[in-house]
This record gives sequence, structure tokens and C-alpha cells, in this order.
Amino acid sequence: MKKECCSKLKKLFFNPKSFFSEVEKEKNYSKIMFFYVKVYLAMLIINLAFSFFSLILKNNLNLTNSASILSSFIMGIGLAFVLPFVYSAIIHLGVLIFKGKQKYFNTYKPLTYALVIGIIYNIISIIISFLISIIFPVNASSISPDLLLKDTNFIISQIISLIIMIVALIHILHTATIGILKFQKLSKLKAFLSLILIPIILIIILIVIAVLIYNYQYSSIA
Repeated sequence: MKKECCSKLKKLFFNPKSFFSEVEKEKNYSKIMFFYVKVYLAMLIINLAFSFFSLILKNNLNLTNSASILSSFIMGIGLAFVLPFVYSAIIHLGVLIFKGKQKYFNTYKPLTYALVIGIIYNIISIIISFLISIIFPVNASSISPDLLLKDTNFIISQIISLIIMIVALIHILHTATIGILKFQKLSKLKAFLSLILIPIILIIILIVIAVLIYNYQYSSIA
């Protein structure tokens, strides 16, 4: 089972066209969901281990920090079962706008598998961030944003995290586009646009709301 899972991950990561051809006959949510959840759970466990190890190295392990890490771990398990359905629903709105010919399941399947790639990059980011925190420790006194921005080690860690995030996003979009193209019978351009349209609209709405709230609070203080 473990070997089969690793083989599946390898093909998804490096050869999405072949991978989606192999899973074309999958017709139920459970197999897809539990594949996603298993990889997500692996990420949570790795993150849990590194979080505790980091606190031990910093001599900062206490009840409050431990409780915070454990509560995040438990919450993460719950989110693992919910997030693919939420993300797929958002993307499916874009698919409908671009006249996708299939139902929600045919959006859920390629998108959930594409999101697994994001989890792999997240695991890579967790490991690299931990190593960077050891090699280039951030100054503990750099608590305020102004001081953090002057901390070279902090800037290095953020740049590396940003690079990983950009690579991950490109990889996820590439894989999801291939899947949506195949399972929703859309052109490559429409498949790509269906993936980014609604998220972009939501981001713009959130930015507008944040600006309005900020302006309101600023005017109230003034």
C-alpha cells in the first residue's frame, strides 16, 4: 500500500497527463479524499515533529506552546476533510462560467489531486524552513516588524519561502489545468482561466473590504 501510494505520488508530481489517464475511471469521492488526507496527515505529523523539536532547541517548550501546536494539529486533521470540497466548489463556479460540460465531481477529482502537489511543496518548505532556522537563526530580539525587516536571516528565510510558494503555485496550476482540460472537456486556456477567475475576484473583494475597514478605523481615530 505504501509503495503504491509513493508510486502514485511520483507519477502525479512528474507526469500528470499519464496520472490523470490512470485515474480516469475513478467514480467515487472516498478514494480521492483519503489519498489527499493521507498525504495531508503526513505533512501535519512532520510539521508537529519539527515544531516541537524547534521549541526544544530554543529552550521554549512549555504548556502553552505545546497546547497551541497540538490544537493546530487537531484542527488540521479536520480541515483535511473539508478543504478539497471548498476549493473545488470555488473553482467549479469558474468552470461553469467557461461552460464546463461535466458535473462537480469532475472538478473535484483533478483539483484535489493537484492540491496534493501543494502539500508536497509544503512539506519541503517545512523541512527547509527548519534547517534555515538552525543555520540562519533569526535574532530573538527582532520582535517588531521594523526590526525583523532589518534581520538578514529573516529576509533570507522569507525569500526562500516565497520562491517555494511561487514554484508550488505554478506546479499546482499546471497540473490542475491538465486535469480540468481532460475531465471538464475545456480548452487549455479556458481550463486555466476557470482556475484563476473566482480566486482573483475573491482576492479583490477581500482587498477592498480590508481597505474600507482600515479607512473606517483611521477616520474614527482621526
